[in-house]
Amino acid sequence: MRKTLFLSLWLPIGVVILSVLRFGRDPGLSAGLVPMLFSLPAMVFGLAFAWPGGIPLTRALERLYPLSRPVTYACAAVLAPITVGAATIGGLFGPIGIWIYAGIVSLPAWLVLWFLQRRARAAGEAAG
Repeated sequence: MRKTLFLSLWLPIGVVILSVLRFGRDPGLSAGLVPMLFSLPAMVFGLAFAWPGGIPLTRALERLYPLSRPVTYACAAVLAPITVGAATIGGLFGPIGIWIYAGIVSLPAWLVLWFLQRRARAAGEAAG
C-alpha cells in the first residue's frame, strides 16, 4: 500500500502541469508577489487533497500489470490524462469532488481487470 501511495503522486503533479498549461507560467505574479505567497499554502493544501484521488487508478493499474503489460500501459495512457482533467473539474466541488470524479474515471481500468481475471480463471479451469 505504501508503494501505491507514492505512485499516486502522478495526480497532483498532473494537476500542476495542467494548471501551467492553462494559465501559463504566471500563476498570480501579475497580482503581486505578496498575494501569490499567501496563496501558496492553499495551493499545496489543495494538492494534498488531490493526492488520494489517484489511488483508485494507481491500484487498478498495479493489479493489471501482471496480467497484461500492454493493457496496463494503454489504460494508463488513456485514463491518467482524463483523470487529471476530471480531478480539476471535481476540485470545483472540493476534495470529495476530486475523489469521486477520479474514482469514476478509474472504473474502466477496474472493469478491464475484472474481465482479464475472469478470462484467466476460465483458461485455468479449462487447462486443469
